[in-house]
Amino acid sequence: MRAVIVACLVASAGIARAQAPGETPPVAPAIAERWALGLSLASESLKPSSGDTAVGFGVIEAALRYRVGWRLELAASLAAGGDKTDVKLGALFFDARYRFVPDHPWNWYVLAGLGLASVAGQNASDGDKRARIGFHGGAGVEWRPSRFALEAELRLIAIARNGDAIDAREPAPDFEMAHYQLGGASLSLGASYYF
Repeated sequence: MRAVIVACLVASAGIARAQAPGETPPVAPAIAERWALGLSLASESLKPSSGDTAVGFGVIEAALRYRVGWRLELAASLAAGGDKTDVKLGALFFDARYRFVPDHPWNWYVLAGLGLASVAGQNASDGDKRARIGFHGGAGVEWRPSRFALEAELRLIAIARNGDAIDAREPAPDFEMAHYQLGGASLSLGASYYF
């Protein structure tokens, strides 16, 4: 058994020496750059549990991320958006990202986040605008040739019901978004700066 282990070590050392001088595999900047600022634009669709009609939002999100370890990142993000009518969205999330190949310029990751979200008409009551618990999870791909990076991300979203929303006599899209549990998805494109 020892002979097999020694043979494997000798063979791997020989392979390492056989690499051409100056030739290195593509590697992204080291973990020394633990912080990142990100900005992204997203197309988000949310549907209340009460109906069949989804509402589409345009969303802008800013994030501050910190790399805890080689593969794990933690983040805080603020998002704001709106639809074609007067329904507005605001959210604060805390996320964790797990990167599968963090040492390559092209890398991909999975993420999960928990936070607070408000979805209601612009002129809605304070009860309608009350923040509710939200969850999102998804996956993304990042291209990071230097301190700057570009990314694309797909998320699934769930937002809890709002028990403080004021009942409307006739259901309306802004009431349904403010009152009922919401589910949906978003696709975002963004840029980050690592420092």
